[in-house]
Amino acid sequence: MKKLMLALMCLFFIPLNLLADCFLRVEKPGSYDPALVNENAIAHISNFVEKVKPLPPGGIKMGDDCLYNVNIIEDNRGITVTVSGAKINGSGDSRLRGIDGFQQALLQAITKSDPDKLGSICSSYHTLMKDDCLDLGSADYSITSKKLSSNPVAAKKYKMALIFKKRGKPDKSAILFDEILKKYPGSLEAVYTQMNKMVQDLKNHRKNKIFHIGLFNSVLSINNVYRSTTLYNELKVGVLNWLFELVEEYKAKGRHHEELYNAVLIIKEQNIKTNLVDRLRQLAIQWQISMGEVELTKESSELLARKYFDNAERLGISDREAKSLNEKLKASGIRSLIRKGMRDEAEMAIVEWEVDDPHSSILIALKKEFDKPENMVTIPAGKIRNQWVESFNLDKYEVTNSEYLEFVKENKNFRKSNMTSNRNDKDYLKRWRDDLTFADEYNDVPVVFVSQIVAMAYCEWKNKRLPTDREWGLAAGEGKRNYPWGNQTPDETRANYKKGFMGSPMPGDSHPAGATPEGVLHMAGNVWEWTSTIKGKKGIARGGSYYDYEDVIHNENIKMTGDLPTYSSRFTGFRCAK
Repeated sequence: MKKLMLALMCLFFIPLNLLADCFLRVEKPGSYDPALVNENAIAHISNFVEKVKPLPPGGIKMGDDCLYNVNIIEDNRGITVTVSGAKINGSGDSRLRGIDGFQQALLQAITKSDPDKLGSICSSYHTLMKDDCLDLGSADYSITSKKLSSNPVAAKKYKMALIFKKRGKPDKSAILFDEILKKYPGSLEAVYTQMNKMVQDLKNHRKNKIFHIGLFNSVLSINNVYRSTTLYNELKVGVLNWLFELVEEYKAKGRHHEELYNAVLIIKEQNIKTNLVDRLRQLAIQWQISMGEVELTKESSELLARKYFDNAERLGISDREAKSLNEKLKASGIRSLIRKGMRDEAEMAIVEWEVDDPHSSILIALKKEFDKPENMVTIPAGKIRNQWVESFNLDKYEVTNSEYLEFVKENKNFRKSNMTSNRNDKDYLKRWRDDLTFADEYNDVPVVFVSQIVAMAYCEWKNKRLPTDREWGLAAGEGKRNYPWGNQTPDETRANYKKGFMGSPMPGDSHPAGATPEGVLHMAGNVWEWTSTIKGKKGIARGGSYYDYEDVIHNENIKMTGDLPTYSSRFTGFRCAK
């Protein structure tokens, strides 16, 4: 404590010209729980100024000559709070309101950054935080189970309190309720007063989206004698809606809350048969599954994913759902082997799985992922235009001139001099000088002046195929986002577009900001891309080119070429799928 007081004196009494950074160090063990301090607390510490003013005199101001920053740093010496700025305590008379004032401000900042900590902070620092914890820490919801006799005076005060409450005067109502609890604790009205308090606190917690385990447990422990009352029914429905809203909130934020999960599990185990309870259970199952699936995308997170999947099973999922979750865990383990370079072990596990369950959709997707060639990415299965499309592999880049050159070297029938009109029109490889040469500048840019038929032949030579129109749309995010990268407006960093006839295709690794979430580039702009789909007598190409504008490279634009699959142009190329 002497060290801390000395630090406080330094903060306010050292000459200003020496005061570039001042600090408060708390080294007393147990002064703070390190688990309560997080990065977000720093963003909310500006409230510190209001709680302990007049430090600093002008508060925290941005953009003028009185700029203050407060940072919290934890190391092996303790927790250091650093206050720095151009001017600190210009008048020399600002003071903290003692150590308690600083601690309170810090704790309040922490609870604002993470409301879930409020309950634990109130438990540890109730005296220090009494104003903030008035509704939490000091709430005594205990209802006696002994036989109660009604008191006439208490009964009258209780009726008056309800009238004030109905008239929208909660302060006067609260005074009467407090009198009943203090003077007539053994009366029936005291029980209903406590239940009224629960109702009111429940509304506040729902409004502030705070879970309070004490309130939840107290509602569950209400004696059966009072469970047939309208007031208890209001509490019960309120608690279920409260849990539902909190689970929705945590699911949306991708965060877990152990006490909240346990509360839902308790409700489920009580076997209450209502639609609201079933909706709550199903939502909580989705919450836990989504948490587990997020963990599966991380390295070495299978154990945590298993915990969330186990949580979902305890809430009561079907056998089919349980099988799917276990398969996802198994697939994650095999992916971990692949990441570690243990491909033989991974392949052995895949084959063993194939023997047991060859039709598993998760296994089928995993096999495609395992077998994908270099520079291909796996596109997850999904629904597009009301039709399910299985997962597949897709080239990250459009096929280049240099790659196509290898094809024509091995396949003489596809050289310029040997091309026939039933496979490609007269413009075939128009930019090439002859059968096997083209300008160096074309090496790494997409090959163009190739027909749909020719593109199919190349992909078949590579032991691949052209993607279907729906597969191409699934990879680009059709129906989910405006452009392959998302909903942001196109610009020069995302796409090669609106260049007109003066433009030209660009290398495949340009415009990385325009990649899809899976990493596929140039699905908007650069060159139109053939698909294997034919509608009527016309082949379908997708994605737009360097010539086109925003409306054309939009995901919803499905272009049908102006001619047969033998048509080719300077704007059209392709990529392969598998």
